[in-house]
Amino acid sequence: MTAQTVAALHDTELVPQGEPFATSRMLARQVKAAVDELQLREMQQLFDAFSKSLKPKRRGDWAPCAAAFLVLCCYIEAVETAADVFAVSQREGDLRARRRPTLARGFALAVNREMENLPFRQFAYQFHHIYQTHVRDAATKAFNPLVDDSILEAGELDDAAVEMVRALRELVEGDSCKF
Repeated sequence: MTAQTVAALHDTELVPQGEPFATSRMLARQVKAAVDELQLREMQQLFDAFSKSLKPKRRGDWAPCAAAFLVLCCYIEAVETAADVFAVSQREGDLRARRRPTLARGFALAVNREMENLPFRQFAYQFHHIYQTHVRDAATKAFNPLVDDSILEAGELDDAAVEMVRALRELVEGDSCKF
């Protein structure tokens, strides 16, 4: 960044006032913006691939789709945590410097709500609707290998998928999830 670009950013309050050089914080924000763009693009590609995999409604595709959904859940949790930590840290820094807080924690909570509503809710709805993991109609049989042993016994899933289901069941039922 040049002194001219720093001066052009003066009104945004993203750079320290009265200092004609880029700070590490400003550079970190630029890197974060580039990473955010990359993550957005990757998320869209994941969603597109997920949608294409679900369209044929093949039960054999359940395991890779479930794995992608779990990865998405971990990603969303990481983003939500980062947003919250950023807001709290920004506020703490402002308070220590005796400045009026520039970012309310409510902003991070609103971002987190948006993450929950879209894309998470969109992924969840699409996955559960296609595989009918929960059905209300007694005439329709649900397809949820995580709770239905008959699916595993019927051989509808390949060996890797069965191994994944067993590992997930063990994880959920094991001591690692108990508080």
